[in-house]
Amino acid sequence: MNYAQFIQIEDGHQGLIDKFDWLKASGIEDYKRKALDIFNLKKFPKKNDSQLIQQIIPRTPKDFEKKELTKSYYISNSICFIDTINWILSAEFVEQFRVYVPEENKDTIVFNYADLFQHILFEGLYNLARYEAIILKRKPEFTGYKNPIHHSIEMHLFAKQIVFGQSSFHAFRDREPDLAVSIIRQMVEIRLRNAFGIYGLYNRKQDIFEPLPMSLIFDILKKYKDKIDLSIPLEDIIRIYGWANIYLHSGLRNEIWKIILSLRYLDTFMTGKKTQAGSSVDWGIETDQSTIKNIHNDLHKLFNNPKGFWKRLLSFAKKEKFYELVTSNPQVKLNKTNVV
Repeated sequence: MNYAQFIQIEDGHQGLIDKFDWLKASGIEDYKRKALDIFNLKKFPKKNDSQLIQQIIPRTPKDFEKKELTKSYYISNSICFIDTINWILSAEFVEQFRVYVPEENKDTIVFNYADLFQHILFEGLYNLARYEAIILKRKPEFTGYKNPIHHSIEMHLFAKQIVFGQSSFHAFRDREPDLAVSIIRQMVEIRLRNAFGIYGLYNRKQDIFEPLPMSLIFDILKKYKDKIDLSIPLEDIIRIYGWANIYLHSGLRNEIWKIILSLRYLDTFMTGKKTQAGSSVDWGIETDQSTIKNIHNDLHKLFNNPKGFWKRLLSFAKKEKFYELVTSNPQVKLNKTNVV
């Protein structure tokens, strides 16, 4: 396999078209053959999105260290790499890009896709190299370096791009896909808090709001898991949230297909499922009013009679009468049941 050819992309719109055609014609198959040879497999195992999420998305830093020492982690990453490229290079997209007429100056769309594919193709080879180095204990055939930590200056520069846009005189054009992980973490948290109307404690004396930790909310949702119809399993939501926290608190970079897979996987959870009755952004979660009421009651009980860790956290809140628990109406698809 020619690694330089695999990564190289000629400049401009036509260079990308040629790369897309090459990848679909032979490039991806070349990668498959090389990966199967390195993994000593005859074919890749079939895995659905939930299985891939569980195998490539770590919940904690220790979980990540454990995954790095397993063969299945690198195999699943290669599967996701291949699936992601095939998903992006749909026939509809390739044709749409083929007939696209770029702007005369440096075109942003062409620039973005060139940067994306340069990034993802490198990551695909880098995954194989890490397997060779970490698992097989040998010098990798492909040599390349990736800074494992996202530098804070990159975050600072990209924040300007969010404000001013990618094509402006106030920000750089470079993409920073890792920062999407921070947004994934935030959107999952806000989605769940809004869905079940679970917010936190309001301090009337200081006029400040203190959110309840998500670990507490997850514990309560686990209790009522059988009463809640989520578009994706709660365990996978918790896993994605924990993985996003790793990046948020450490800046640890991620393979780009993990980000793309997570966003695709969370789609119905965030935007709602379509049914014969129509669709709504709230319909990614379905439950009944009784369950909502029980969840809120459990929160009030915990607030009034905290135990263990929560006793230390909430004891001051209970002692001081100017604290109150903040809840609201749920943003979910409600079934009609009697409230108990």
